[in-house]
Amino acid sequence: MAVAKKKNTWSTQFVSFEELQKTLKRLEEGIIEPFYVLYGEEIYFKEQLIHAIVERTILPENRLFNYTELITSLVDENEIFKAGNRNQLGNSEYTLLVVREADNIANWEPILPLFKTPKNKGVVVLEFQKLTPKTKKQDDNFKTMLSIVRTQGLLFESTPPRFDNQVVPIVEYIAANNGCKIERAATEHIIALLGNSLTAIDNEIRKIAATLPKGRGQITLETLQELKPNREYTPYQLTTAIVERDLNKALTILYYMAENRNTNSLIALNAALFSYFQKVLLWGVLQRNLQVGEVARILNIKEGRIKEFNNAIAQFPPKRCARIIANMRDFDMKLKGVGSAGNKPYEQMKQLLISIITS
Repeated sequence: MAVAKKKNTWSTQFVSFEELQKTLKRLEEGIIEPFYVLYGEEIYFKEQLIHAIVERTILPENRLFNYTELITSLVDENEIFKAGNRNQLGNSEYTLLVVREADNIANWEPILPLFKTPKNKGVVVLEFQKLTPKTKKQDDNFKTMLSIVRTQGLLFESTPPRFDNQVVPIVEYIAANNGCKIERAATEHIIALLGNSLTAIDNEIRKIAATLPKGRGQITLETLQELKPNREYTPYQLTTAIVERDLNKALTILYYMAENRNTNSLIALNAALFSYFQKVLLWGVLQRNLQVGEVARILNIKEGRIKEFNNAIAQFPPKRCARIIANMRDFDMKLKGVGSAGNKPYEQMKQLLISIITS
């Protein structure tokens, strides 16, 4: 029995990816759990596990008889129970039931016997978005099911990576999984274009890998020349690049934000940066007389971001913050028609970023 536990997501290690690798290793070693509950926003990890469970339990020639995949919108609870309670046919060692969109199950009572009295060599996989029963009536049976899975099976939370450095080893894993290697520069490039969308990254690498010699190919920057950007950057990622004094990264983020949104969004982006530097300014001023924890509480800054704000104030002390805020206020007035931002407000925003990072 294995249960995924949460860890600090600020490290380059990423808990969902670590647990995926551990579970895949157990499957390769022939350790099959009777129950798997997979939940969370990240589709890629859940699909990897489902694929591996199918591969390790049911031979291709037996899948027609001993493997059932159901979608809750198309079947009722009794059909789910019958599918999970059937006997093995032919020479199959296991039976496997995969239930998609298990969030939609309205009544867990008919399904509960699958968990209370599991079949020998029967495997049940439930795929959820969230582990929250929709009604109070569901609650007791739902909790009983989860309690059994926690002690006898595997409960896997699939969360998307938050930071680019957490995506790097996943991209390398995806490349290896598709029979090739990938240069670090190419890895960073594909992340810059696609962000943390692991399914999109997997799709692109799969297509590229199909054109390379099996087991000997390598994805390089040149290989990715035709790849188009498809990611949504956030102001948080932009402020991170600014604090890191990474001008190229900051300008890249600004470019794609401008490409993906209309001109008026620069008002919102400038406002977000204005708010951030106000907090950095106050962080520096308040720290002179208060403990860090008290400052974080006053400014409503989570503990995990304290290091970030300490780094920010080292780069941008209060006087410098005040100048930056004044420039942003002036730019905001121009964007709103007081004075003029000219025909190219993006170019002025670009110059503003350059002055913040290089001055």
